[in-house]
Amino acid sequence: MRIFHTSIALVLFSSIIACSDFKTPDDTLVTVISNPIANLDPLFSTEANAQHVNQLIHAGLTRVDKNLLPEPYLAESFKTVDNKTIEFQLRKGCHFQNGREIIADDIEKSIQLYRDPIHNSFFQENFKRILSFEKLDAYHFRLHTSEPFPSLLIDLSVLKILPFE
Repeated sequence: MRIFHTSIALVLFSSIIACSDFKTPDDTLVTVISNPIANLDPLFSTEANAQHVNQLIHAGLTRVDKNLLPEPYLAESFKTVDNKTIEFQLRKGCHFQNGREIIADDIEKSIQLYRDPIHNSFFQENFKRILSFEKLDAYHFRLHTSEPFPSLLIDLSVLKILPFE
């Protein structure tokens, strides 16, 4: 009988707490996730929840669609020039949180950051085959690879473009 009364008390207590006057501030985003996120640094966050949150914080050049195919995101378009070169056109009007517009230089610096062995990013291997970055103008560039690299457009979805100023 004591267990029954304890259970009733817990249910009533939980109901009182659930019906309390607590309100989430209007400028707050509330989400529910299955596991705590260990790391939000885009160079090191590998778990799915961290990747999803990082997509909300930092934009990528490409993203993976519902059919698991690459699609442009910060890129307005991309096209294969040859089996070792992909050309990108960036969307104009995309900005960092500080208001500065995202340009080709930011893509180049972000790729360098992910590739740099000093940072030891978990994604470093994904970008080692990028041989060079060729800037055509502020919104237009090419990535040259050392060999045919069919998964590059998918791999670029984990590359988050970061501000460097």
